[in-house]
Amino acid sequence: MYDALLEGFWLGEFDLVSVLDAQQRVFELRGRYLEALTAYQQALAELEGLIGAPLETSHGDATDPSTDNKEMQP
Repeated sequence: MYDALLEGFWLGEFDLVSVLDAQQRVFELRGRYLEALTAYQQALAELEGLIGAPLETSHGDATDPSTDNKEMQP
């Protein structure tokens, strides 16, 4: 969505304030995502420490940067 807004700006369809607002929102959401990922990793490490064995996740590897949502990137 941010890319479309940026393209619209270059085509004269959106003003600079709209683009900057969208960029700020992207950065804010990326920061919240990283905070949540950090909390998840800390909780996972604590659980693994308590049980003395690694846990397997059934939803993929949330720590693998190659699986990050590419739409989060401006």
